[in-house]
Amino acid sequence: MKISRGKEIIKKFIATAMGVVVLLTSNLAVSALTSDQVELSVTKPGAGYVATTSSSLRVRAEANTSSTVLAALPSGSMIMIVERCGDFYKVQYDIYGHYGYVADQYIREYDLECYRVVKTSGSTLNVRADRDSTSTKVATIPNGRAVPVLNRSTTWDYILYGNVSGYVLNQYTELEYYE
Repeated sequence: MKISRGKEIIKKFIATAMGVVVLLTSNLAVSALTSDQVELSVTKPGAGYVATTSSSLRVRAEANTSSTVLAALPSGSMIMIVERCGDFYKVQYDIYGHYGYVADQYIREYDLECYRVVKTSGSTLNVRADRDSTSTKVATIPNGRAVPVLNRSTTWDYILYGNVSGYVLNQYTELEYYE
């Protein structure tokens, strides 16, 4: 399921699976295609957030409700979507490259226009808590990985990797648009 945000200002507390609370304040220009219209994949990921009435959403090993529970995502958590599988989404649920499945009825998908592919001379790209190369490193993205862009700017883009959002210096990435 998707939800359009238009060009509104979003101010929302988001709890990550690690229990960290982050204030997301961004002007998302979101008028493009999502997985209802475009095929998502590890090389062309989407993004959404957990929208449950309970406190968390179970991440399962397979795309069914009787499968082993791998993790739980708090309501409001952002999550990277890599594939649609019937009534489930395949998601990357952490920054370590672990994948699982969540029921699509509990995910609200962001309408995004682009994603970035990491292109560094090294093996990883640092994700920062703020738009500053001395800011706290919150994750590292392997070279060649694609990440959804939540908000673009001239130098730093606000991205999502697994269940962690932060900023990447876009000179080390290649911009791609959803078709």
